[in-house]
Amino acid sequence: MAPRWQTKIDAKTIESHLKVYYEGLASATKSVPREKLIPVVVKNKVEKTFSTYEACFEGTVYMLDYMSQNQ
Repeated sequence: MAPRWQTKIDAKTIESHLKVYYEGLASATKSVPREKLIPVVVKNKVEKTFSTYEACFEGTVYMLDYMSQNQ
């Protein structure tokens, strides 16, 4: 049984947190014109489950490449 303070993290939670993180980075970058920004898309899945409380996730973040300013 997991301790009460421990929250379960699933693929949707990770997607949500990564999207917020990378959208924040995009808005904080001053060198990129706003019209070049594209929506951040995050996709991930459970790759392997070890036990009830341990899992391995694999994911991809689609966003603007700030160095080349291309998708």
